[in-house]
Amino acid sequence: MLKLPLELIRHTLDFLDQRSLKQTSLTCSGLRPLCQEHIFAILKLQYQMGTTDTPTRSRDLIARYQQSPAIAGYVKHLYIYETPWLNRSGHDMWLARDEQFPEAMELLSLDKLQTFNLDMGKAGPFEDLPEAVKIIIRKICQSPSLTRLDLSKAPVGLLNECGPSLKTLSLNNADISPAAKQLLRNAPIQLHDLRVTTPHHEDTIEIIGLLLDPAHKIDTARLAFLHCNIDTCNRLKYSSVNRLIATCSQCLRVLSLPLSVNLDRDTIDPNAAIELGGCRMLTELSIAFSMIGSADPLKVQLSEAIRIISSVSPDNQIKTINLNVRLVGMRRAGLNEVSLCYQLWKSLDALLSDRTRFGHLGTLELDVSDRSMPPGQPVAERIVGYFENLKDLGILDMKTGQGLWVR
Repeated sequence: MLKLPLELIRHTLDFLDQRSLKQTSLTCSGLRPLCQEHIFAILKLQYQMGTTDTPTRSRDLIARYQQSPAIAGYVKHLYIYETPWLNRSGHDMWLARDEQFPEAMELLSLDKLQTFNLDMGKAGPFEDLPEAVKIIIRKICQSPSLTRLDLSKAPVGLLNECGPSLKTLSLNNADISPAAKQLLRNAPIQLHDLRVTTPHHEDTIEIIGLLLDPAHKIDTARLAFLHCNIDTCNRLKYSSVNRLIATCSQCLRVLSLPLSVNLDRDTIDPNAAIELGGCRMLTELSIAFSMIGSADPLKVQLSEAIRIISSVSPDNQIKTINLNVRLVGMRRAGLNEVSLCYQLWKSLDALLSDRTRFGHLGTLELDVSDRSMPPGQPVAERIVGYFENLKDLGILDMKTGQGLWVR
């Protein structure tokens, strides 16, 4: 096996789990370095429950890396999670208390990092960290091989440090305070994958504005994947998202649009709509929405989903549509054909089964997470009955669950 090309061996090892990799590493010395590349490729540093004293994780890492320097060079994916608890005594920022964190990070081959995930949790703002910690985090972002950056409640300004190799950017409730959002880039970035999730439509508008500002040298024209949550009550947010979609319409392949929860039907602006007519390369469209406590918003959200789907061009290339519906805490007795908007489901069935409009469509993945009360016949089974045409075409793929819904 050792006479095989290294890339083929690495590809074979990709199929082994951690336990198998460790056993192979112990029993075959020739494969040990390649196994260790997989075993130590991911490094996760996070808050240790019950820890109130100085964190020891960095100290332990330093001891390990000094004993076996080679394994420090295998780290390619770094994940840092601050405390998920509110900032209070005993739950303050572990990054601020771990005095050896910068030293431990310096032992890594930072020029080989491919992924960096920074989740600031609920402990406090990035600016409250010690200067040495902020310096090393910026240095991590400067890795010339970094292709993916995930920021959760971390300053969007860290984009300043990233080089042109960055292709994937995820901003989850990123910090866009004045001190955090200054983008003064030197090298341009060409993104292929962008995910923007914010709790407020004002934040989405501002983030999209930052990304599309030519002065910031962030090119979104080649985006193949875009995820952006939609507040359908706000015309400006529609306009901002449409601006972003327009920049990448010639390359966009996958679009994910979670809709707001429990929309008020009286606040919907009929003149504000997502425009997908220019996205002729789009092959997959995902729309997610949820109802909590009441089915009343279903008419608005389902109508909006249909309106988005209807906006694609007649010569679209869409092969898969994912529709994720979450039902939480609703009284099952109040769920009837009228409240479930059966006519809208049937109109969606008619729309998608029109082969002159959706001739390439091969799958409608309808995923219904049903946590209605009391437990009984899943609502999903009633909804699936409204898709007679798609069932006849063999296009409908139904999924149900009662667990947590993941966006």
